[in-house]
Amino acid sequence: MDAAVLHRRTGMHDECVPPDLVDRLLALGHADVVRGQALAEDGDWFCARAWARLLAGRDALDEALEVLAPYVGTGWWTAAAEAARLLDAAGRGEEAISLVRPFAADGERSALHDLALLLARHGQGEEAYELLLPHTTDWLIAEALVEVGVGLGRGEEVAALLEARLAPGNACPRCDSMCRTGCCAAASVTSLQASRAS
Repeated sequence: MDAAVLHRRTGMHDECVPPDLVDRLLALGHADVVRGQALAEDGDWFCARAWARLLAGRDALDEALEVLAPYVGTGWWTAAAEAARLLDAAGRGEEAISLVRPFAADGERSALHDLALLLARHGQGEEAYELLLPHTTDWLIAEALVEVGVGLGRGEEVAALLEARLAPGNACPRCDSMCRTGCCAAASVTSLQASRAS
């Protein structure tokens, strides 16, 4: 298995069973087919993910993680993110954090997002906040910063930071160019205000 091949296959649904067909197979009672494809030497990601979720739902998390292990072992973020999600859902947050942390350190932006939210959920909100601060011009990271900041009671600070960093004329993460309207700052601050109100 190779991370680049997995990424290509899943992105193009090439040489793999499409996820909607995997769901249909499971619904029709063909779990053996899904299991077989998941555990094949050159396994099918969508089958592996579905099989792992099924196992985790049956309180067989360690078996689920074994199914995902070859995929995670390639260094493919998508597989690691799924394994971390299953770990966290099962109350094994520290293991999820340990799994995600190296991907965040390697610059995987969605891993940084996920790591920060994991840290915040597991009582390490200040660390999450500090991790996110240098990346506020990235809309995905800014959204996580809003969630973490509000959770820490630092909503006003985050609002001021986003207004300054995403003001008209600055690089616009949503528009992927120079923002002329301030739309990004407005969207982020509106989201923050909505979070505070609820």
